[in-house]
Amino acid sequence: MIFEYLREPSLEDLLPSRDAFKYLERGMKCVGWIPPPKEKLYYWAHRFWSVVVFSLGGIYTQVGLYATYIFDFDSFTVNTFLSSIQSVPDATTVPLKVLTLLPNIWRFHKGWDLLDLMDKRCTRMEERFEVHRCVVRCNTAFLIYTAVCSIFLTLTYLSSVLMGSTPWGFYNPFIDYRSSPQNLWIVCTFEYFVASVASYLDEMALLYPLMFGLILRTHIKLLTERINRLRTNSDETEDQSYEELVNCCKDYKLIVEFCNNFRPIISVTIFLQFISIGVCLGLTLFNLLFFATFWIGLATIVFIIVLIFQTFPFCYVCDLVEKDCEMLSIAIFQSNWVDADKRYKKSLIYFLHRTQQPINFKAGGKFKICLQTNIEMAKIAFSVITFAKQLNIMDKLQAN
Repeated sequence: MIFEYLREPSLEDLLPSRDAFKYLERGMKCVGWIPPPKEKLYYWAHRFWSVVVFSLGGIYTQVGLYATYIFDFDSFTVNTFLSSIQSVPDATTVPLKVLTLLPNIWRFHKGWDLLDLMDKRCTRMEERFEVHRCVVRCNTAFLIYTAVCSIFLTLTYLSSVLMGSTPWGFYNPFIDYRSSPQNLWIVCTFEYFVASVASYLDEMALLYPLMFGLILRTHIKLLTERINRLRTNSDETEDQSYEELVNCCKDYKLIVEFCNNFRPIISVTIFLQFISIGVCLGLTLFNLLFFATFWIGLATIVFIIVLIFQTFPFCYVCDLVEKDCEMLSIAIFQSNWVDADKRYKKSLIYFLHRTQQPINFKAGGKFKICLQTNIEMAKIAFSVITFAKQLNIMDKLQAN
């Protein structure tokens, strides 16, 4: 069932943490990123399909766009040119993101195994319910992003056909879309398919950090609740309390290992997106404010929403993760340790020292991933519009 991983929690059937990536995992299998076992008969067919997908969504989109600007530039109107070029910076990063993720698919398998170890500590029913709700949130985010991207692609496709032009202007030397309405529909439908493949590749490269951040927050919160319960049971012996504290330290070590596992690919993915988002927003707003017709404007607005979805949610989650780490340190300090034995206190001090270093992420190893950085990158959009105005690009385009 498509919506199997969006169901309400029940006592008989609760979802584990690894299912937060279930729809993403299925998507990776569809595009050939996660191959079947080699003993399967269709293994090489699956490998060939992955090459086809990358060739269309990662390579042809680049070659097709730039070839059109070189060989067929005179065919563009102002509206079609701006609708095409506003997607170029984002499209250019797609193959780089894919080439970053493909050699690191093993990190996803390792991450899912680490989540299984974290789930073993969720022995209380309320903890398992919380994990289930987080899994549903992650899978819902995947479907929402897929729906928004599909709406943008469909609106761009239909609005271009109604205007008698191609949606993105991929170079096609085999079919002349101007020769007949039938050829126009064929070329536009082909471009719609290619753009959908590229968009889906980009979607998986950008959604896994958000899912990672959501499930990470859940396990940090569950650890904080366990720490709050330390030495609150009067029936526990000092040895049992110490063992529970050690288990909490191991839980935190697993969380840090989970973060370090994904940190290298998150750094590259978000860095590439930070580079493209400002330029994309600038070109998109320029098109929307000065040249867009109603239908192109509607598709452009949806594209702006897509751009915002690409970085804003994860940046926001990163800020929340830092606050969760602060709450974790406060919970350790405020736990019931005053009358504990010396061994317990020493371990608690070590644990507190480890958690004083908050979990954060950097894009490209330089820019801290947070809302402030996201806003600074988005400000590039206004620089693009200002630059265009100073060069009178708007007047020149209208004149031509």
